[in-house]
Amino acid sequence: MRRPLILALTVAGVLLAALRMAGSASAHSLLVRSAPVADGLLGSAPTTIEMWFSEPLEPAFSSARLIDTAGAEVPTGAPLVNPADPLHLTLPLVALDPGIYTVAWQTLSKVDGHEWFGSFPFTILNPDGSQPGGSAVSVEGGRRGELPSPSEAGARWLLLAGGMLLFGALVFQALLVEPVRFPQLTPTLTSLLRTILPAGTLAILLGSIAQLALQALRLGGLGELPELVTATRTGAFMIGRAVLVGGLLAAQRMDSRRRATAPSRTTLVLAAGLLLTLSASSHASAAPGSLFVTLSDYLHLLAASAWVVGLVLLPILAWRARLAGANEEFLPLVRRFSRLAGASVYILALTGIFAALVELPNLQALWRTPYGQVLLIKLALFAVALGFAYFNNRSVRSAEASPRLPRRIGWEGAFGVLLVVSVSVLVQTPTPRSLAIPAQPAGPVLPFSSIVSADDLTIHVQVDPNQVGSNRFWLHLFRIDGSSIGEVQLVRLFFEYQDQPLGKAIADLDPLGQNTFGTEGAYLSQVGRWKIQVYVRRRGVDDVLSSFDINVALGAASSSAPASLSYPTPGIPPLALFGGLVLCIGLVPLLWRGELRSGFPTLYPKAIRVAGALTGVGLVALGFGVSDLLTTHVPLLERTNPIPASAESLARGEEIFAESCIICHGPAGKGDGPVGVMLNPRPPDLQLHMLPGVHSDGQLFEWVTSGFPNSEMPAFDEDYSEADRWNVINFIRTFADRPSP
Repeated sequence: MRRPLILALTVAGVLLAALRMAGSASAHSLLVRSAPVADGLLGSAPTTIEMWFSEPLEPAFSSARLIDTAGAEVPTGAPLVNPADPLHLTLPLVALDPGIYTVAWQTLSKVDGHEWFGSFPFTILNPDGSQPGGSAVSVEGGRRGELPSPSEAGARWLLLAGGMLLFGALVFQALLVEPVRFPQLTPTLTSLLRTILPAGTLAILLGSIAQLALQALRLGGLGELPELVTATRTGAFMIGRAVLVGGLLAAQRMDSRRRATAPSRTTLVLAAGLLLTLSASSHASAAPGSLFVTLSDYLHLLAASAWVVGLVLLPILAWRARLAGANEEFLPLVRRFSRLAGASVYILALTGIFAALVELPNLQALWRTPYGQVLLIKLALFAVALGFAYFNNRSVRSAEASPRLPRRIGWEGAFGVLLVVSVSVLVQTPTPRSLAIPAQPAGPVLPFSSIVSADDLTIHVQVDPNQVGSNRFWLHLFRIDGSSIGEVQLVRLFFEYQDQPLGKAIADLDPLGQNTFGTEGAYLSQVGRWKIQVYVRRRGVDDVLSSFDINVALGAASSSAPASLSYPTPGIPPLALFGGLVLCIGLVPLLWRGELRSGFPTLYPKAIRVAGALTGVGLVALGFGVSDLLTTHVPLLERTNPIPASAESLARGEEIFAESCIICHGPAGKGDGPVGVMLNPRPPDLQLHMLPGVHSDGQLFEWVTSGFPNSEMPAFDEDYSEADRWNVINFIRTFADRPSP
């Protein structure tokens, strides 16, 4: 156990480092986006409510309803899960009057069988554009916290404990106990299994029934239980477990009739199949690359079963051995188990790290999310169990076992059982994995930025990041000649999707000062072509209405089902993951070289050479992968200025500004240079545009590099180095601190 323990601690450090450097990467079907958007203001009534969720839905138990301000349910058509897109739920509507409405939804994930509930409001404006009276209702029924209830955790624990007990006990019997070497302990274990197997099968059946019954109560009552069993993936798994349990009992009965001292292959395969049903209905089955993640979770569960159940059985066998006067058989048995335990801990450490890289987007998620906090408890219990394992291993390696060894093994097993309790909570807690699961990585998309004219006004419009989901909308109103535009009373945006009729959404922008206005919201809910109209009302001047077209890209808020063969850890370069895997495989013969030399002396030299080669390849690949991770390309819009605003940088930036920029922007950046006053549109006022929060460093760098769209500003990528372009940005940032004349 010492070598796997040291390796586990080392790999834990690697995990922390990887999470620290990894970028963003949930089980439960949670709402990703909707049309109309949450809190949307609609100029006309929609004909449907469209919702997209993070996981495929069970059609029989996923629904939505519409509620008015009085709390009464509004008649609608039947909600429908799209057969071609199980993430998509549609609620058909009848003609709706102006008012404030609340959409209340409930989902049951087809992937992991977890249910969830939520709601969001939207408003249909009066014909004159005013908001109707009333307020959205609060929908509390069916809401649940992120952590499972004690009864839910208990049901899952029964299921886990039963499956692990069956498989672990059979593996213990098959691999460790031989009648020739352990003539007194073998009958004792055989007798013990006659109690363990019925207890394990009973726990599996009770846990499955309890889990479905609790779910039925949350979804409307026990009357839903028959449909849950017959019409859902969760019910299908329960039926499958019942069949496997029946087959396992029959196979074990045949083993007993043959008076076999070890379980048959059929019995072991059926017990392993029971554990596979648990991994196939866990968080792993909802992850990108679910085939790989589920396989890893399954190996994790198999290893945990062999380790924990062995720790539970050994103290019982020690007590039985003492009663039967067979103490001399106990220490050799523990030594044999130590090898199995070491391999199990090695597999647990590696698969646990892989699961954490899949489920945790960054290191902070370990303590900032309920899932991470439960995981920390699990890791603490695992560390304590490994501490007992270390001292137990020292005792086993000594000439004689300590009389306290069975007790310490019992403590190690007790913490193993607590580990299973923590897992029963963990598998029912939503993971921090991003709700956004794009079908393919979105290409680099720059914010929409354009200048449009309307009567006497020029309007600079920016939509950031110009993707499906939440966007920031920013407008600057000005006149070409620099004169006052008057008192602005209202700036409103109208959003209309061009590819299909969804009605109009409306957003009123907040004044930000100096004739700039902005808001943020998920008004762009579909990929494709949108028309956005800008309405400006000023005192004593005719209203202005202008429009522009925008192509919206697939963004982080888009939803599509993860592919089972897709890459499971987008925050980690593939070369790093491949290198780590090869390295771990190569280390196996090196860590267990003593056992390999004694058990396979002829293969030992070749195995060591292969192990050395694999270790070398793994280290090289891991090194290149970590290098890629450290130098991962940061999207342009997320880049910050790498050059400090030192006196030297500002001086160089001022020199470049005088050479190429002052002719248009003017000495104070007001857009009043000798050429700038003749341009249409006129260069923007940098004293305004350099205010903190208006434009990011990445946006400014893109415009300096490639030119400003729909204007006369040229590209400077061939005229100045990247460092000089950052220098000039440092300089023009100083315009924000200059007082207006």
